[in-house]
Amino acid sequence: MNFLSTAVTGLAFVSVYAGLHHLIYYLRVRDRRELVPFALACFAIAAYDVSSAGLYSVTNTHESVIWMKGQFAASILFGIFLLRFVSDFIGRSSRKWDYVFSAIWIIVLAVVFVLPTEKIWSGDPSIKLSSLFGKRIIYYESEMTSLGYTRDVIGVIAVAYVMISLMRFSKRGGRHEAQPVLAGLICFVVSVLNDVCVADGIFGLKSFYMMEWGFMALIFGVAYSMSFSHSRVRSALNMTEFQRSWLAGAVNDTGESIMIMDTAGRMQYVNPAFEKMTGFSSDESLGRRVFLFRNSRQNRAFYMNIRER
Repeated sequence: MNFLSTAVTGLAFVSVYAGLHHLIYYLRVRDRRELVPFALACFAIAAYDVSSAGLYSVTNTHESVIWMKGQFAASILFGIFLLRFVSDFIGRSSRKWDYVFSAIWIIVLAVVFVLPTEKIWSGDPSIKLSSLFGKRIIYYESEMTSLGYTRDVIGVIAVAYVMISLMRFSKRGGRHEAQPVLAGLICFVVSVLNDVCVADGIFGLKSFYMMEWGFMALIFGVAYSMSFSHSRVRSALNMTEFQRSWLAGAVNDTGESIMIMDTAGRMQYVNPAFEKMTGFSSDESLGRRVFLFRNSRQNRAFYMNIRER
């Protein structure tokens, strides 16, 4: 395994960690549905990274096909999970385009695994030269047929759809949540464009495949957005707790008698002023009906009226 394969394998471990972290987070909170598709997208990215590591380690085009097939499948799964994540993230009501893109990708994926490999990858060598930190890199790849490029065409349209959706969500008031995701997505798009140029030999030896690093930028962007949302919820909960404590202190310290009943008329809370006024402690009062304090000056209807209010 060369140094590039080792680096990409490290990215795979980071992706798995990010996926597990957000999946466990969902199991704890349950109300953040977007966490599940994001976790699955992280696992798809990890699968892509592992396939890339294998591809970068081969020394002939024949061995490369199995790893290119893994990249192909993982990238399609990533696209499906990304669409679901964004829709959950922005609260999209209509998801017909999600289903259209996903259905086409699933059909393409099924075709890839059903048809003979040579129908997707011709077997003709497509060797590319590049460099990283002065070290020469040789990519041994097999030429892909036109059928294989269906994934890429749908991918371009789907990414544009996702970016437009995020920008609209940002304008509707979700700027702080959407911007980190958009930034990560832009980095991912730039890495894809770079890979296209590397594949076509436009950059010569001046660049290398960077899609795995673009995936990582997207993970960091989404994770940052999630952490921002989480911190905002925590701040709101802390403020609510402070207000609750302040209100409880005010109720306990007031000189007015206060009691709280449930719908059945049983007392659930009494303050110190109530205990002092009635002579009944909270232990004696809680769970008892308000009729405990009935006297001859008030009839039953009076206490029923209190309960109904």
